[in-house]
Amino acid sequence: MAINDAWAVQSVAGSELAALDSSGNLDLSGTISASNVSAGGHNTETLTGNKTLTGADATFQLLDPGGAGRNVTLPAEATSAGRSFRILNRADAAEDLTVKDDAASTIVTISQNEAAWVVCDGTSWAHAGIESIALS
Repeated sequence: MAINDAWAVQSVAGSELAALDSSGNLDLSGTISASNVSAGGHNTETLTGNKTLTGADATFQLLDPGGAGRNVTLPAEATSAGRSFRILNRADAAEDLTVKDDAASTIVTISQNEAAWVVCDGTSWAHAGIESIALS
């Protein structure tokens, strides 16, 4: 979609809060607040043991189990409503990542060259499917 016109959002008092120019640049002013915002970016890591994720961890986890099957423990549900993680198993051999909630219940097992989304509704974690991936 092309942006043909610029637009702006103004407060009742008339001050500009947001503006989008014709190049697609968005400028925001004022205070922006949010809860349960996912950390951007990605984490690429070779594990030497089990891994525990926190709410501050990157959404995309590209993990190599490092020679053995590993557990990946998700953050507590009560503090994770709306949070998601995309976990990729970058193993170079048949090594699984077993994703568990904070009560040690298995949510999903991700095999070599597979990826899964896990999402939290504030009371439980669930996986939204597993897919095969091609790593290069």
